[in-house]
Amino acid sequence: VHHVGYNGYFNTFVTASAGRVCIWDGRTGRLKSHHTASRLCSRANAEITSCCVDDRGRKLVVGDDHGQVSVCNYLSGAPAKRLDPHPAQVTWLQYDGSLKCVTSGSLGGSIHVADEAP
Repeated sequence: VHHVGYNGYFNTFVTASAGRVCIWDGRTGRLKSHHTASRLCSRANAEITSCCVDDRGRKLVVGDDHGQVSVCNYLSGAPAKRLDPHPAQVTWLQYDGSLKCVTSGSLGGSIHVADEAP
């Protein structure tokens, strides 16, 4: 596991590892759902390297080992859109609620800022 976060909107915890993202019930600690990296990244053999949740708790943003940044539905895991890719593995993601943007960084040294306003 390389990411753990809390989603107050759904009272859940999210954990991310290379192969999947899991959503856990915040009250019981039980697994509610999980989504494979291949589904979230829309690519076979994808490995998740970074993850964050938007300020409303409805979007899950994942970065992968090929530099792709994908925005997905938090509960269903359905991919909604892809942001500008990096030339190397995504190492960092952050959602800024006041600016409604996603900042991402990569192993290659690039930084991207993407508008994520609803």
